[in-house]
Amino acid sequence: YIIRSLQMVCNTYSKKCLRCGKCLSFCPVYKILRDERVSPRAKAHIPAALAGEAGRGEHDARSLFKVCLQCGRCARGCAAGIRLDKIIHDMRQGCSYSWRTKLVAKALSLAGAGPLVMQAASRAGMVPRIAPLRQEREHIASDHKDNGIVYFPGCAQAGPLAGVAEHIVSLFSGRIVQLEKVGCCGLPAWSAGLEQEAREAAWTVLSILERLEFHILLISCASCAHMISNVWPTLFPAGDSRHRLAVQVSDRCREFSELLLEGGIDVGLDSKAGSRIAVHVPCHQQSIGRLDAAARLIESVGPATGEIVDACCGHGGLFSLTNPEVSGRIGQKCLAGLKRTGAGVVVTSCSGCLMRLKELEERHGGPRALHVAQLFAVS
Repeated sequence: YIIRSLQMVCNTYSKKCLRCGKCLSFCPVYKILRDERVSPRAKAHIPAALAGEAGRGEHDARSLFKVCLQCGRCARGCAAGIRLDKIIHDMRQGCSYSWRTKLVAKALSLAGAGPLVMQAASRAGMVPRIAPLRQEREHIASDHKDNGIVYFPGCAQAGPLAGVAEHIVSLFSGRIVQLEKVGCCGLPAWSAGLEQEAREAAWTVLSILERLEFHILLISCASCAHMISNVWPTLFPAGDSRHRLAVQVSDRCREFSELLLEGGIDVGLDSKAGSRIAVHVPCHQQSIGRLDAAARLIESVGPATGEIVDACCGHGGLFSLTNPEVSGRIGQKCLAGLKRTGAGVVVTSCSGCLMRLKELEERHGGPRALHVAQLFAVS
């Protein structure tokens, strides 16, 4: 199956590739390993060579497509417009994964299980130990009507990063309603090619949203916003009622920084924020809005300056579990860039990135890591 699929993909995309190598400067994995076999360019061409080698070719192809963050950065510099991240996602559907990876993806798709899974991962040292799970939360909805703004924090911000969600609710002074029984958006499963698990995760959340009336779905994680805006509608067949619901929700999705730039609420910088702030840009920010959204938001309320650091942190969802050594080295490279800014605080808008940045802070002396929302206080 893998080899036949690879041959079809190569016939379609390899001919488009100009072999210019511009994608190499964008790929976080290549910049660490310096191995052409794991470069974006190679992933478009090597499978054609492997396809003729039965057995070994399939094994090498499977390994090749697992060493990818699915960050989409290679597409930024591709003159031919090849979306290799989408190709790799399709190929991964035929790859086999360890029981641990599948178990995590499956557990995240269950109603209410996302925060518990993230907390267990925190305790096991798979993600930094940040905060205990909050069993009781205020401003929670299940069957409320006409909420205006409904807030989906995602599994990390309902678990080890619960302080972020609580701060956002306080910023909006009760004008938003936080979802209960929150689950995972499904991105970790989808990126791994586990589409059924991703579909189950999406429907877990959609089935709750279906009962609510709202005009904005507030998302405080750029990766969740990417998944909900760009992927959820593709998980269900056209004409299916779930597809129509996914499209409606996608159209109402707003990432935190983008919503505030649109004038969502009036805020001011916290007095402890400092005058120089490093702004880490999540890889998925490029697919949902402006790369400089958080920096522009910071500077719009002043007087601080937001210095953009557009570098992958290496977390990559399940990538950090399947490729921990490479993931860690990418994180160290990101840390070096953060330290060059001289900023004492770094902010980001992605939960996965925030967990990695907090790990760099606690274990390697990186700058204090916060979600961008935690910089602000109600003005």
